[in-house]
Amino acid sequence: MGYAKMDGLDLDERLLNIARKNMRKLQLNVGCIHANAADFDGYAAVFYFYNPFGKPVFEKVIQRLIESQNKRDRDIWAVYYSKRTIKPVDTGFIVGLLRRLVQKR
Repeated sequence: MGYAKMDGLDLDERLLNIARKNMRKLQLNVGCIHANAADFDGYAAVFYFYNPFGKPVFEKVIQRLIESQNKRDRDIWAVYYSKRTIKPVDTGFIVGLLRRLVQKR
């Protein structure tokens, strides 16, 4: 896939078990970490947020990523996708958080 290491993070152990099964089936070496994203601090450099958490948690996650960036300067890539309908004000909030993350460089 072009990356030396890939990990997925989720609070729901049931979803992680499904992900682990899919990774084995696809023969992909991807770690599946059971953790609270708001408390996790082992972040890498590429972030894919698929239907992530609500505003308060997402803001805390971005703050943790910024703290991680301050400790270990690197290029950061962030992708956000949500199947939920996002109101324009929410879109601005999300874009603002991601902008804070990538402009920290």
